[in-house]
Amino acid sequence: MTVEIGSITGEVIDIPVAVHDWGESGARWTAHPSLSQKLKGIIVAVDPYMKSNDLNSRFVTPLGDCMIYGSKSPDTNCLDSRAAKRGAFKLKLAIIPKD
Repeated sequence: MTVEIGSITGEVIDIPVAVHDWGESGARWTAHPSLSQKLKGIIVAVDPYMKSNDLNSRFVTPLGDCMIYGSKSPDTNCLDSRAAKRGAFKLKLAIIPKD
């Protein structure tokens, strides 16, 4: 999964993204293949935001040579009935190099 971002110069940049949500059997992550080596670090870096009670937030946090730009929102299509009762959320992350 990537997001195309256009710049003022017309250059298009592919930004790898990761998403956390709830499937029928519990929590799940979906991420661009280029993030496979960083996924564990991404999860550790965003853990405080995942544990936050705020279901509507945006945040920026560092991860090595990258910055994680994220948003947390209610998961209105939650497939896990147990998670839905606890206030399920969706976490959307864009991982952007610092350079």
